[in-house]
Amino acid sequence: MAPPEGGEGGEGGEGGGVGPVVDLGSVLLWSPGGIDPDYPLPKVAVRLRADGMEALLPETVALGLDGPALPDFLADLAESFQGWVGVHVWESLDHDLVVTATHDGRGSVSLRWEIAPWSLWKGHAWRASVEVDVEPGEAMRKLAEDVREALAV
Repeated sequence: MAPPEGGEGGEGGEGGGVGPVVDLGSVLLWSPGGIDPDYPLPKVAVRLRADGMEALLPETVALGLDGPALPDFLADLAESFQGWVGVHVWESLDHDLVVTATHDGRGSVSLRWEIAPWSLWKGHAWRASVEVDVEPGEAMRKLAEDVREALAV
């Protein structure tokens, strides 16, 4: 399923309508729509774009391995606006979306978005990643809010 043109609204494919799209330039995030009553967890779709590359993860669970949802991870980064040492990592329950955050100590957070479809675990697939810089503090807080709204979590 592709995100709607124009960044918001539109109709999705099999999953129903698609809501707001979070556009970070090289990364697009949106809810793929539809809720499986047998598996009612928040989901996210991700498209990565860079020079000569485009990769799509049509759907994964937006909850992390250790519990927090993706918007909560981003909100925690916003609270750490003064910086941190090392790397903060969020990984989806299905292991197919990983977000790695580093702070340069001078006012920039680098977010590496990596997708690897489930078939990677079968040994015959691909992995793609892009990095985007986000200002710590208010810009990161806004990103967390936008992702929370888009995923309705």
